[in-house]
Amino acid sequence: MKKNLPDNIDTLLDQYFNDLDGDEPTAIYEMVINTVEKPLLLYIMNKTEGNQSKAAKMLGLNRNTLRKKLKQYNLDNQMIKIKKALISVSDKSNILELAKSLSSYDIEILSTGGTAKLLKENKINVTEVSDYTKFPEMLDGRVKTLHPKIHGGILGRRDNPDHNETMKNHEIDPIDLVVVNLYPFEETISQEGCTLELAIENIDIGGPAMIRSAAKNYQHVAVLTNPEDYKSFTNEINKNQGSISSDLSFSLAKKAFEKTSAYDSAINNYLSSDNQNQFPDQLTKTISKVMDLRYGENPHQ
Repeated sequence: MKKNLPDNIDTLLDQYFNDLDGDEPTAIYEMVINTVEKPLLLYIMNKTEGNQSKAAKMLGLNRNTLRKKLKQYNLDNQMIKIKKALISVSDKSNILELAKSLSSYDIEILSTGGTAKLLKENKINVTEVSDYTKFPEMLDGRVKTLHPKIHGGILGRRDNPDHNETMKNHEIDPIDLVVVNLYPFEETISQEGCTLELAIENIDIGGPAMIRSAAKNYQHVAVLTNPEDYKSFTNEINKNQGSISSDLSFSLAKKAFEKTSAYDSAINNYLSSDNQNQFPDQLTKTISKVMDLRYGENPHQ
């Protein structure tokens, strides 16, 4: 017979007192409240996908009381529950570790081409995008993810009833995480003998579109564009039972727009440079910060 919640609490308290081995507990009320209330709030917020109205009803609290309790435990930052992820990467560094972590939380993974093949070879459950959209990859891979079931799932606002209704009517599932890095355009054009045709073929279209879509909808969708962020992202979902904070999502969105901006600048600068050595109408330079320096400090001093 299944135990109900009070029975489970009784069992835990019995274990706690047995472990004291005759010692008298002190401040047990505050200890129990602090130990139980925060995980309960986090669990319910995840269960309701961050919807405070639903959470308050489930807990039997009014929304003002719930807000105060969330703030008390630093849980007032909206959480994004990850249920479905799309992974499509050229740079496959650390992608297996990330995918395994996602799978451990029963997060469904969509993927394309070589990424899907790699995941399958390593016994990670994955659904190919073409199977999900019921539309094949075509035009030598130029069209893979440019489909309403992909971009609708990324761009749909979960807090907008009209969006939810439209997605339901068209059988579009929300996509909560986009993991994408782009065709190696800059690496390609740096190779000796790179032709214009080869450079053009290494201009990514679907990748930037998904990155920008996810970053625009950062309040509901997380986006990862750099393998160096996988570990901190994994730590976040481990800490929050498969969810991430909207603060982290916003931070990742800013990195995503930096990525697409630098990518477009590299393409523009390359194409503009072949203009009889004349200055282009617009030249954009992207400079990456290497380190923080104290005021007046130079690296060589």
